[in-house]
Amino acid sequence: MIENLAQVHSLDRDLIPSSGYPDHELLVGVNVDSRVGIVSFMDADGNFAPRGSAEGRSNVVYYAQGEPTEFPDNSEISIDLVRQAVKEFVFSGGERPSCIQWQVIDFW
Repeated sequence: MIENLAQVHSLDRDLIPSSGYPDHELLVGVNVDSRVGIVSFMDADGNFAPRGSAEGRSNVVYYAQGEPTEFPDNSEISIDLVRQAVKEFVFSGGERPSCIQWQVIDFW
């Protein structure tokens, strides 16, 4: 099964003046069969993915607009935690959710 990513931006945050694009991005995806998902957050501080469980799968790939996006091994989290992170992102005005233990993505 191909997992799809949604790109989420907060209207509460500023746009980058030189480009007019959001200064942040939250990617959200769910693997229904495995009951896990992915959340990643990007802003001026860097690119972040969850530090999932050590028993998680390697070769974590989700798709955004048909293009594969690779994530660190073992970065998937429970669907409940994905939901919690999205709610926190929305209600905080687009801040990186604190309910997740994050790791830096160094290969993007």
